Amino acid sequence: MKISLITVTMGDRADALIRLKNSLARQTFRDFEHIVVDQREHPELRGGLSRARNYGMRQAKGDVIAFPDDDAWYGPTVLQDVADILSDVNVDGVSFRVVDDNGNCSAGGWMATGKKYINKCTVWHTAVSCSFFLKRDAIGELRFDERLGAGSGTRFGSGEETDFLLSILAKGARILYDGTKCVFHPSAAGKFDVRKGWLYGNGMGTVLRRHHYPIARLVWVVAVQIARVLQSLVQFRFNKAVYHLAMASGRLWGFVRPLDID
Repeated sequence: MKISLITVTMGDRADALIRLKNSLARQTFRDFEHIVVDQREHPELRGGLSRARNYGMRQAKGDVIAFPDDDAWYGPTVLQDVADILSDVNVDGVSFRVVDDNGNCSAGGWMATGKKYINKCTVWHTAVSCSFFLKRDAIGELRFDERLGAGSGTRFGSGEETDFLLSILAKGARILYDGTKCVFHPSAAGKFDVRKGWLYGNGMGTVLRRHHYPIARLVWVVAVQIARVLQSLVQFRFNKAVYHLAMASGRLWGFVRPLDID
């Protein structure tokens, strides 16, 4: 089993990328390749993260594909753990918990510590792009939708990895979440960019619509953001309140005007 690791970078995180490479040098499992797609060197790939990842997948030779961020890193046995789990022919992929160097969940939300198979309900809290490893056979001809995600140039600034996983799950793939194991990623800085909140919200909204989630799910994810608006106002954190309001409205608008009819 060969593992292909695809990292997209803009070249502005040199120290972090060195940390990732050093963590790969310490892996006990050695049959892997690391493909670094530097968007500065490929002008045609500056149209977004999804396009660059698709380019990396075309270069990959492995039986298993993963997408570590340029500021992520692995403990020394991660790839061996992946190889052991995916040696089971009944498992098509695996996702690990994402934590910072203090052990705190750093994936932008809560991730469980137990084990379960990922489905439409659990995918939101069990997988982000740097956490999952997928068999090539399970991926097949599927690719990231290049209209989704950071740098896409559309108003759908997130959701590409969830859309990708949901499409794979819809084909019948079995993807295990193992929260007893982890990959590392720093926690996001507390910047509340209103435009980013709007773009991220639109991304989630369109993924909910595309994959036929019920209205109740939309109501829940919008309500969560409204609750955060109120909490932020009580704390007199007005920039944070506006950010969460933008995300709530983005989620609603992404569902009402999804990507495929935009």
